[in-house]
Amino acid sequence: MSSFTLPARLRETVRVLVPVICTAEAQAMGIIEDVVHGVEGFLGTLPAHLQTGILAGLWTLELTPVADPRNLGRSFSRLSPEKAQRSFDLWWRLPGPTHQLVRALKMFVSFAFYEHPKVRERLGYDPEAYIAQMRSKRLSEHADAIAAHQERILAPNPVPRPLPVVELEEAQS
Repeated sequence: MSSFTLPARLRETVRVLVPVICTAEAQAMGIIEDVVHGVEGFLGTLPAHLQTGILAGLWTLELTPVADPRNLGRSFSRLSPEKAQRSFDLWWRLPGPTHQLVRALKMFVSFAFYEHPKVRERLGYDPEAYIAQMRSKRLSEHADAIAAHQERILAPNPVPRPLPVVELEEAQS
């Protein structure tokens, strides 16, 4: 995992985005900070030019509500939950790059949310157990084919002696 961290102000933006995207469930579960950390982890896997684009988009999302007089000069991270939801919904409906940005943000937040151990447990999602179950099932179903293949691989070389090496000059004559 990379050591990428969001600026403090943008951490607040993402912190407000978590319940907007994942409903109040994330807040009720007490995992918002973990989800923010997970988003940072995902962003840390991106190349620098994509990180820069996402950061620019987050700054735009954070500062755009200031221009709306109904928000009384508040940025996104300082809006009430209802106004933050409305602001996000407005961005979601806009066409073009704005919509692509909020889709990317929703993807990062959703991934971090659903990868959280508490959410996995709540959903009954245990990929390690499933992988172990499938491994066992495949080994039992294909045991004969595996054994036959392994026997062929470990069998002695059918060519008992090395082939003679022909010198290049002899081969040309």
